[in-house]
Amino acid sequence: MKNLLSTLTILCGLYTTQLVAYDPPATQMHVNEIEIQESEQYAFAGIGAKYSDSFEEKGVVDFRLGIQNSVWRTIFSYESNFEEYQAIMLEVDRTVVAGLLGGKGRIYLGVSAGWVLFSGDRIENDLVVEWEDYGYAYGGNVGFMYYLSDRLDLSIGYRYLIVKDTCGASCIKDNIHGVEIALHYFF
Repeated sequence: MKNLLSTLTILCGLYTTQLVAYDPPATQMHVNEIEIQESEQYAFAGIGAKYSDSFEEKGVVDFRLGIQNSVWRTIFSYESNFEEYQAIMLEVDRTVVAGLLGGKGRIYLGVSAGWVLFSGDRIENDLVVEWEDYGYAYGGNVGFMYYLSDRLDLSIGYRYLIVKDTCGASCIKDNIHGVEIALHYFF
């Protein structure tokens, strides 16, 4: 991480030096004058519910842990519909519009990726057979976050995932998409 920050600092310094080459020397910025400030981060836990027509109108519940600052939010979640679907997902969101509704609302865009498991029963040769298939999923999400208080926020969004399975055929869903709503409590 230090190497990455050092490289970025040097590149920014070189870029800044070329940009201000035509300015008087008194306004020129040097690499050693660049300060990287960390914004305050907040850990949170939450619960969410998703509605998706991908599961024949069955809801999905998720349990979340995460951390966020004024721009970025990272969520690690376990989600399930308690019948045929389970997933462990990582979501990273970025605020694209802030300060809505008296400074308490934000619009965000993000990416999601994770592991999915599908299971259930199917009929083969007049017998009911249990099956299981797993794979990975990735996609994007967009939504609106509103701070209900200093410790609680409400998030409403839409997520679209592309699913890749291990069986090679169309054993599981090709995509999962739907509306989600979640409450987060900040520690």
